[in-house]
Parts: sequence; C-alpha cells; structure tokens
Amino acid sequence: MDAIVVDTQQTGFECIQYLREHRIGVASFIPLNGLKTKEVNERLRTLGSKSKLVVDVIQCAPEIRPAVIYAVENTVVCETLDDARDLCFRRNEKLKAVTLDGAVISKAGTMTGGNAPRDVGHSRWDMQMASELKAKRDKLLVDISKLDTTRRDQSAITELQTKLTQLKSKEQYAVKDLKVTNEKMTGLQKQGAELKKQIAHVLQEKQKLQPLISDRAAQIEEVQARLVASEDRVFSAFSRSLGVSNIREFEEGQLKILQETAEARRKLCAQRAKLEAQLEFERTKDFASPLAKIEKRVAQAKARLSQVKSATGSLNASEKVVREKLRDAEESREEAKSVLEEKEIEVKALQGERSECSKERVVLSKRVTAEETALEQLRGKLHAVLQKAKVDEVPLPMVGGGELGGTDGRSETGSQAHSEGLSEATGSTHLSQKDDKAVAADRRKAEKIDFKSLSAKYRDAPSKQADSLKRELERSISDLKSDIEAMQPNMKAAERFDDVSSRHKTSADDFETAREDARGATTLFNEIKSKRHEAFMACFNHVSHELAVIYRDLTKSSKHPLGGNAYLSLDDTEEPYLGGIKYNAMPPMKRFRDMEQLSGGEKTVAALAFLFAIHSFRPAPFFVMDEVDAALDNVNVKKVCNYIKQRSKDFQCIVISLKDIFYEQSDSLVGICRDVSSNSSRTLTLDLEQFDN
Repeated sequence: MDAIVVDTQQTGFECIQYLREHRIGVASFIPLNGLKTKEVNERLRTLGSKSKLVVDVIQCAPEIRPAVIYAVENTVVCETLDDARDLCFRRNEKLKAVTLDGAVISKAGTMTGGNAPRDVGHSRWDMQMASELKAKRDKLLVDISKLDTTRRDQSAITELQTKLTQLKSKEQYAVKDLKVTNEKMTGLQKQGAELKKQIAHVLQEKQKLQPLISDRAAQIEEVQARLVASEDRVFSAFSRSLGVSNIREFEEGQLKILQETAEARRKLCAQRAKLEAQLEFERTKDFASPLAKIEKRVAQAKARLSQVKSATGSLNASEKVVREKLRDAEESREEAKSVLEEKEIEVKALQGERSECSKERVVLSKRVTAEETALEQLRGKLHAVLQKAKVDEVPLPMVGGGELGGTDGRSETGSQAHSEGLSEATGSTHLSQKDDKAVAADRRKAEKIDFKSLSAKYRDAPSKQADSLKRELERSISDLKSDIEAMQPNMKAAERFDDVSSRHKTSADDFETAREDARGATTLFNEIKSKRHEAFMACFNHVSHELAVIYRDLTKSSKHPLGGNAYLSLDDTEEPYLGGIKYNAMPPMKRFRDMEQLSGGEKTVAALAFLFAIHSFRPAPFFVMDEVDAALDNVNVKKVCNYIKQRSKDFQCIVISLKDIFYEQSDSLVGICRDVSSNSSRTLTLDLEQFDN
C-alpha cells in the first residue's frame, strides 16, 4: 500500500534513477502499462451486507483502479471482528479480512490488531464525554443550517483549494529542481574552472611551441620553392612546346577537360541505358502472366485456409486432452496435499513420542546410576569381607583345593593394589569398574572361593535372611572366641599379635595417606569444576540476555513494536558444559517452531543476533561478513544495516554485499573489477564520508 503509481515502466525507471542520483531513499513503483491483475472473485460480492470487497469500498479514478486491484486483490472489509471471524473460521473462506477497528485476519489465519477491554473506572468519564460531544454535535448542526447560503460557493472554494494544492506541489517540485540545478551548476562551474585551467595551460604550451612552428613553416616553404624550381627546370622544353608557362598550368587545364569529357560520356550512357530498358519493358509487357500469378496466390490462400481450419480442429482436440490432464493433475495435487497433511500429523505424533522417549531415557539414566551405586556398595562389602578374612587369617577354601589367606607376598600385593584402586576410585567418579584393578582382583578372588563346604542353610538362603544369618554367625564366632580364651593360652599369640599389629598399623597409615591424597584431589577437582561452571554460566547468562535484546531490536518495526523473542536453554543444568544448548527464535506474530522450520531470512536474522550476542561478551576488533543479506528482504536488510551502523563505534565491520542499502549506509566502498589491459584484478575505492554533509 506504500507504492507509488506511475503511468509507464519508463517513468518508474526514471524515478528510481532520480532517487539513486540524489540519494533520497528507496520507494516502490507500480507501472500501469505493465500491470497484470487477477480477476476479482464475483462470489465474494454476495457474502452479505456486513462484508464487502475493499475494491468496491475504495473510491479512485478509473485509470488507477488496476493498481488498487493489484494492491488489495480479494481482501474483504467487515464491520466487526466477530463478522471477520465468522467469515474466515466458520465459513472457511481462504481470504484476507480487515475490520473497521483495524484488526486484520490473514489468509494463513493469523490475527493482528485488537483493542484491550476498558476498565470500569472509565465508564463514567466516557458517558460524560459522550454527552458533551452530543451537545457539540447539535451546535455544529445548527451552524451548518445557518451556513446553507454559502454552499453555492463550496465548489469554487474546492476548486481553488485543489489549484492551491497543485501549485504547492509544483512549488515543491520546482524547489527540488532548483536545488538539483544549483548542484549541477556548481559541478559545471567546477568543470568550467578546470577547463579554463587546461586552456590556459594549452595556450602556454602553444606560445612555447610558436617559434618552433614558425621555423618549420619557413623550412616547408623553402622546400616547396625548391621543388617548384626543379619541376620548371625539368619540364621547361615540354612547356614551351605546348605554349604554357609551366607544367602545373598544363596539368590543371588538361585535368579539367578530361573530367568534363568523362562526365558527359557518363550522362549519355545512362540516358541510353534508360531508354533501352524502357523500350524492352514496353515490348515484353504482358497481362496474362500477372493474372495467372494472382489466381495461383488465391488458390494457395484457400489451401492455407483449409490447413489452418484442420490445424484449429486438432488444436481444439489437443486443448481438450490438456484440460483433462490438467484436471487429473489437480486431483493428484489434492491427493498429495491430503497425504502431506497426514504425514504432518504423523510427524507431530513422532515428535511427541520422541519427547516421551527422552523422558524415559532420563529416568533410565537415573536408575542405572542408582544400580551402579548399589553395585559399588556391594563391591565395597566384598572387599571388606576379603580384607577382614585376610587380617583375621581365616582360610577360605578354594576351588580345586587350597586355601585363600595367609601372610604371603601375594596377599600384600593384592592389598596394595586394592588400596591404589580405592584411591583412584575416590579421585575420579567416572572410572569404569571393568578397568578398576581392585575390582578385578576382588572378582578373581570371589570366583576362586569354594562355597560347597557351607551347609545348605547358609548356601541357599535368600538375600532377605542375610542379616539374620550374619548375626547368628557372629554370635557363634564370639562364643568360640570366649571358649578359646577359656582354654590354655597360646604362647605364640603375642608374637603373632605384634606381627599383625605392625602390619595393621602400616596398612592403616597407607590408607590414611591414600585417603588424604584422594580428599585433596577431590577438593581440587571440585574447585576447578566450580570455576568452570561459573565461567560458563557467566558467558551463557550474558549471551542469553544480549541475544533477547539484539533479536528484539533486529525484528522490531512500526507494525510490531515489541519485536520477536529469542532465548537459549541448557540440556544439562548441573554440568552445562557437558551437554548441548538449544536456540529457539520466534519472529513477530509467529508461533513457536523449531529452528529448522524457519525460513531462510528468519534463520539469517537469528544467526546474526546470536553472533552479535557472542561478540558482546568477548568483543573482536572487526567483523568480516560475506553476503549475510543474501536471504533477506529489503526491510530486514535495512534493519541489519541500521544495527551495524549503531554499533560501528564498538567495532569495525567489513561487509561483502550486493544490496544498495549497505552501500548507502557505509563509510567507504571498495570494488573489485577486472583490468583488461593487465589481465588482473583491480581495486576501486570511494570515501562516502565526504558526502555526509
């Protein structure tokens, strides 16, 4: 609706050239001679008294009516928003509808406009204002009735106002033309001054070369005089025999005679040829052959007419076949459209299943973690049992004979390996149990133990009775110890006790050292993890905040003053640097969609907003952008250009583009072209800051 209507395409081209030359701005033009408009759907004129075509409502001159039809097409204007909803949603009319209040319902079903409900506190004020306006209306009606006598002059006043408006517009155009003419005169004056300087320089050079030119002319005259004297001396005898003063006089006279003779001969030959041709034409003139030729042409025309009729019949048949194919293609398109809708429904269902699977994966991950924790506890219990058996020197029966336990070097090596495994498991929570040396050693020992010597009561007991059986065995052990103590003391018990105590002290010291090392490593790991988390979240929060502001600025317009919305979300909130980041952008008046479903221009705007947001956290000295505006329309290109212009104080930006808007807003231009003479590239630069004023 902001386009300018012109009569021809040539006028539009001239207007665009004028805008470019004077750097006024950008405008759209609709030429009437090359305009192709769609036919208005006559069925829309029968929708009812509350809905009318915009084409029928707008009053305009007949010559510009095609431009109005081109602009509004089949748009319908309704009295209220309810009428527009009934037309678009209940009747399922695929058209654009506007209301008298300014609300718009597009063909896609999106709605723009609407008024917020008024609060109750303003109703009294509205009634008072309405009564005042009614009184004012009555007074104005009385004044209008008194001014009926002046209506006769209304047409003359309107005509004068129209002429005044035309004169004002002509005055504006004249002022602009005067300004342009003054600018051209200034340029021409500069060119004239430059030409005067060049003329003065040329005159100075001419004055310098004047003596040399005079010398050359004198030398030429002297050489010509010598040449004439030589000719007179050589042809003197021939001239005297012909009675002429010199050979040049003879050449001039003889040449003139020869030319006159040749001209007379040429005229006579031409006249003779003309008479002979006319005589031959008169002799061979025949009227029968032209008549035969005309009859032959008529017969040929009749034959071509019959061929054209037969071709027309075949074309009509072909047209019927093509129409049938077109009808079949339309049916196929409708079927494909229905299949596409079904596929979209299936895709939505699959997306729902995908979200459910993601939730199940999280639940299973937590369950696996709990099972691994329980397994780790069981492994600790197994190691404690084996360690206690070794300390207490309890022999464990082995498969294939033999016993596990004692004080040999292999047991100490296994204990040392288990201590090292505990240290590694404490310092790193991500160690796999399959790679843990202590786990592997305990597993090998557990596999070698022979449980056949146990009674069926203990071997086949369920896990629920493990605690009761353990307490029963502990009571039996305590009873046995009391019985042993009541017996005769063992004289070697003190020696063995000292040996076991020393080994226990050594193991306890090693264990404390390993535990302190593991605690220090865990503390250092947690500090580094905390710093990493703080650094990442500082960057993430800053980029997320700046992204929302920048995207809103890039998508904000007069129709959508609030702009769009963009935000970042983390997949893993506890350790965000180990997971992914989701980026979602919602353009103005668009519902939520995945980034893959946005258009190319919307993706470009979102990517630029994210780039500028990251740059705001760690600013770089300059940007290099290679045709980032390829998928953008003129409105979005202008928004991006204005944003870069505003931020030009913070960073330098080099933009490779083919859009005129970037050229207008830039500080300087650099062009690359081919130099034909050197068969290489050539660089052209232009500083635009000198034209700012």
